[in-house]
Amino acid sequence: MRFPYYLKRLEAGGTKIKPRINRINENIASVLIDGDNGMGQIIGIYAANLAIEKAKGAGISFIGVKRSSHFGAASYYSVKIAEANMIGVSMCNSTSVMATWGGEKKEIIYFLCKIFINSIF
Repeated sequence: MRFPYYLKRLEAGGTKIKPRINRINENIASVLIDGDNGMGQIIGIYAANLAIEKAKGAGISFIGVKRSSHFGAASYYSVKIAEANMIGVSMCNSTSVMATWGGEKKEIIYFLCKIFINSIF
C-alpha cells in the first residue's frame, strides 16, 4: 500500500537512502533523534534499539524522532521491545491511508503527547 509512496519520495530526493542519524538532545532516559529524512523503517529500528538500551540503564526511556517518514507497522517496534522483556509503545503521525483497527473509514488519530515531549526536551 505504501510502496509507491516510498518509491516516489526516494526518486524525488525527499527520502534519503543512507541518512546520517543524529542525537540532538540526550539525557539518561531520553533522546531526541534527527532522522535526516531517512526511511522511517531505518529510523524506527534505530529508535527501538536505542529505547531498549536507555531503558536497560535507566529503567524507562522515551525516544522522540523528527525529520523521518512513515515507518510502517508501528507494532513491529513494540514487538521488538517486548522481545527484550520490556513494554514499548510505538506511534507516529502520518497521512491516513487506511482505517484504524475495527474502523470503517480513514481517519487521523491525534495523540496528546506534545506537552509531554516538550517537557522532556
